[in-house]
Parts: sequence; C-alpha cells; structure tokens
Amino acid sequence: MSWFSNLAQAYDRVADIAGVPDQHGNVLLPQNHMLQKTDICVTLDCEGNFRRAEESELRIMIPCTEDSASRTVAINPHPLHEQLGYLALDEKKRNAYCRQLDAWSARHIKVEAVRRYTTGATILDDLRRHNITVDVDECDENGERKPEKKLKEENAKIIRLFVRFSVEAPILRLICGKTLPWLTCGKSIAIRLKLRNICCVMLQG
Repeated sequence: MSWFSNLAQAYDRVADIAGVPDQHGNVLLPQNHMLQKTDICVTLDCEGNFRRAEESELRIMIPCTEDSASRTVAINPHPLHEQLGYLALDEKKRNAYCRQLDAWSARHIKVEAVRRYTTGATILDDLRRHNITVDVDECDENGERKPEKKLKEENAKIIRLFVRFSVEAPILRLICGKTLPWLTCGKSIAIRLKLRNICCVMLQG
C-alpha cells in the first residue's frame, strides 16, 4: 500500500471530527477547505439583500478548489468567500468567480443568497456607505500626488482585502428550504429545536 493510500485511510478514520476545533483551537480541515484570514464581513439576508458590513479580521475555514488553494498569478477563484479583486475590482476575475458560483449555488440557500448579491455588483458602494476604504486617494495630506510605487501598493492592498459572507436566515428556511412569515431567528430556542426535529423527520422520510 502506498504512502498516499495510508494517508487517505488515516484521514478517513478521523473524518468525523473534521472542521471541529479541539480544546486548543486546532482543527482538521475538511476536504476542499483551507484556513484564510478575512478582513471584511458582509452580512446578507436569505434573499441576498445587503444588511451591513464591517471591517473585522477573522481567520476562518473557507471552501476552496485544488487550483484556488495554490493560486499565484492565474485566475482561480475560491467557491464562496473571496478577495475584493475577485468580487468587484477585476472584471475577468469577477466573471470567473460568478461562473463558478452559478454552478453550485442551488445546493444551499446561503450560497444562493451570496450569488444573488454578488450578481448585483453593489458591493463597492455598500462598503463605501459603511466607511470601508475601497478607493485609493491619489494625493497625500498635503495635496501632492503620491509616488506611483505608493499608489500601486495601496491599490494592491485593497484588491487583496478578503471578504467573508454571513447570511442571516429563518431557521425553517435553513433546514427545510422553506420559511414561514412568523418564524425568524429571534424566536425561542425551544420552538426552533422542536421544528428542527420535525423537519429532520420530513427530510429523512
């Protein structure tokens, strides 16, 4: 048996704990995931409508492809959370990101919400309204034009800003793909758990 087969079997034996941090914060990454430092959190509702945005550094697990996990210069978008360059600032990168997202967005309502939002191409304006810098000021505090090297560095920094998406959805919508107008995430935990059990039975039946 090859070393690769041994490695695959070792992973399979502990696959049930993948994605679950231990008491020290260590985590076994699920397949097709990687750790990524994110800079901005964009919150949407389950219909893909923008709610808020904030600058908030957080290291999270994100889905990735084999190509995106090791990308350098080539255009290889991550499946969901992405750099601002891929989401808005580079047309070729944005098109590649949107095509890939279209291919799997129907699998989960939260992914579909992100697809709807990013298709609208309003992220730059939304971030500006929340006082998040997405534009390079060509002049310094004295009104003089910055050196080209400085401008390129600042522009590259903005392009690399990593955005993570958070989708707020009613509990029934998350579990069953349906929602009721009276049930939102603000209802009691007891009600949510009871409905979760009902929905799980429906899904398994």
